[in-house]
Amino acid sequence: MKDFIRRDLIDKRVFAEDVQKSILFSHSDYVVDELTKTIADSRAFSIKRKGSLKKKISKSLSCRLDNLILSSDACSLIEGIFKIFLNPLDKVLIQVPSMYDYKDRAEFFHAKVIDYELSRDFITDYKSLREYVQVYSPKLLIIDDFDLKKGIKRLEKFLSKVDCPVIIDDRHGDFYDSKYKSLISKYDNLILLKSFYYANSNVSYIIASKEIISTLKELGNCSRVSDYDMTLCELIFDDKDYYKLKAEHLEKERDSYKEKLKENSHVSEVKSLYKNYILFKCLDQDLVDELKEKGLRLRTFGKNKRLKNYMVLEVHNDEFY
Repeated sequence: MKDFIRRDLIDKRVFAEDVQKSILFSHSDYVVDELTKTIADSRAFSIKRKGSLKKKISKSLSCRLDNLILSSDACSLIEGIFKIFLNPLDKVLIQVPSMYDYKDRAEFFHAKVIDYELSRDFITDYKSLREYVQVYSPKLLIIDDFDLKKGIKRLEKFLSKVDCPVIIDDRHGDFYDSKYKSLISKYDNLILLKSFYYANSNVSYIIASKEIISTLKELGNCSRVSDYDMTLCELIFDDKDYYKLKAEHLEKERDSYKEKLKENSHVSEVKSLYKNYILFKCLDQDLVDELKEKGLRLRTFGKNKRLKNYMVLEVHNDEFY
């Protein structure tokens, strides 16, 4: 949507109506109305915003502004981190399963990927993970934390005993808060990746040490956040109570689907991932086809033998989408 924003629009009112129609089903009335007013104002794109969004994030997550960098997408941030830390043949330890294609991106930089497989209940075993770090001495470690309500004390103990940089992928967590914020100022090797994902925005950000952030800026690897997206995310931040409610509805919808899946004799090991994903093992191809026919999003884990029959279901709630 940001691609069609033009500064030379003659009729701001017509453009405002287009914007309102396009985001009506994704955001609250407050965000729609305020964003429409902002874009309809002829001065909207000549005013310097002076880092308002960064200040909101900084205050909410109790971090300094120089420990924070924004980007229009998470991929450029991840690639920037890889550029900083990985040389050809360097080892990178990547959690399996993961929701993102870290392995392909790391191999693009000619790094040697070592898979760290989660336990059978898909909870990060930090004691076992530390043994992996001791054996392989990776230059980078990536954790896609599925275990949202536990593990902070275990993670803190782990961070205190390893030297390599650790990326915690928290893109599916709350954009305005993080269960990891108590660790941000304590550990220079912690790199926290977050986004406005469930608020329907691709804007992402990293919180890390001042040195890492300044290096990312020097690389110029972060995609610029457009005026539109910056304004949208500022308004989303101001209206976070709506998105808290949205998250609660997503979780209820997710739990409803979980119960339905558990009733099927061909489905096992059903587990919640984040607010709106369900991981499960399924031996019934007819059920898979039925879910796809309903328009539900399913993904598998490719050639991973251990996860051959596992898949992830993405849940949406019609009240908000």
